[in-house]
Amino acid sequence: MRSEPNYVLLGAAVTLIAVLFFGVVLFVAGGGWGRDYQTVFVKFPHDLPLPPLASGATVTCGGMNVGTVESAKLAAFPAGDTGDDRLFLLIEATVDRQVGLRTDCRIRAEAPPLGGGGNLVIVHRGHADQVLADKQTVEGLAPTGLNAVVGQLGDTLAAELDSTNRQGLLYLVKSQLDPASSASLMFKVNAIADDLVATAGQIRTQLDADEKNTLMASLDDALTNVKAVTAALRAESAAEDPAAMFGKLHAILASLGQASRTAAGMLQDNRQPIEATMANVRDSTAAIKDGLMPAVMAQLDPHDAVSLLGKFHTASDTTNQTLRNIEQMSTGASRLLTVNRDSIDATIANLLETSDHLRAASREIRRNPWRLLYRPGDKEFKEVAVADAARSFSDAAGKLDAAFARLQTYVQSAGPSLPADDAQLHRLQDQLGTALEKLSETEKQFWQLLAEQ
Repeated sequence: MRSEPNYVLLGAAVTLIAVLFFGVVLFVAGGGWGRDYQTVFVKFPHDLPLPPLASGATVTCGGMNVGTVESAKLAAFPAGDTGDDRLFLLIEATVDRQVGLRTDCRIRAEAPPLGGGGNLVIVHRGHADQVLADKQTVEGLAPTGLNAVVGQLGDTLAAELDSTNRQGLLYLVKSQLDPASSASLMFKVNAIADDLVATAGQIRTQLDADEKNTLMASLDDALTNVKAVTAALRAESAAEDPAAMFGKLHAILASLGQASRTAAGMLQDNRQPIEATMANVRDSTAAIKDGLMPAVMAQLDPHDAVSLLGKFHTASDTTNQTLRNIEQMSTGASRLLTVNRDSIDATIANLLETSDHLRAASREIRRNPWRLLYRPGDKEFKEVAVADAARSFSDAAGKLDAAFARLQTYVQSAGPSLPADDAQLHRLQDQLGTALEKLSETEKQFWQLLAEQ
């Protein structure tokens, strides 16, 4: 029995084979089928020698195609804290997430050695623990290809050969060869040459023997003077000439010989008187040694209380003890004054106040003695109260002046080294403030009583 072909199974098999074929082709070609991509922005400074980067360029990592450049545009970004914007080339690319880019990844733009469109190369995916987020921007590396090296070399040569660049080689060479500039090498060479020419002229002038003021003429005069000096020395060294130097030396030596012989004769003639004199000197020194020196040494013995030095030591000890007693007394007095300073000040203040009261009472009795025997009326009481208020005001003013005088005297005696937290200074300031308050109170009472009259 003849069987019919199964076209359905045949069609399904052909379709499956075609799908597998396209899948293998897409996998081998590096297509995006079955992959997950992320968007990455890479920015390069616009002044780098970058290759042409356009949409559709490939992104490679380890020689494998792992993404595509979607767009390339120029954009301005802030440059540090200066507030100025800097121009960058911003590349938008899609990269396979299997690469696992980190935040410290390194991406470079490269081009074929013979020129052409550029590509992005992931040099290293990074070591950081943080994975690069989607649409995050990273800094691109400078290109290292042949074109970049040639471009950088060309820029360097152009900068060095730019005559307006003050740091360039051509400008430095031209500045050093400028004879009009005082800092140039050519100016210094010309100056040295001029100095050499002038020096040669001076040497040639000084070597002229016919000129009186030249070096050779001066040297000839010096040699003539040396010749005259040597001739004079030779004449002075003639021993047979009594007027010459050596003749005079011989005469002096002869005179010294005669004087020494005379002295020897005198010593020979006066030997016995000299020996008697030496014997007297010997007896005198023996008397000083045996008689005077023991007495002097006895007086200089510090361990003998009767000796002069012992008495001096005793007097010194007594003086030191007296000084120590005086020091202890002064220290005790100072301590007593320091401890009882407040009491002494209070006592003095009380004495001053008592004397003020006695002076006021005596003045009042001397002015109005009838007060001791007569009782005044109400009107007279008011007048007396006003007078007492005026007197109190005057006394308060006097106390204020006295407090101010004490404060001024203490400040002047202490000098510039007086500390601001000195206790006595604060005490005097408080007394001045109290006196000022008392003056203000007495003034108010005086005017109040005066207004009631």
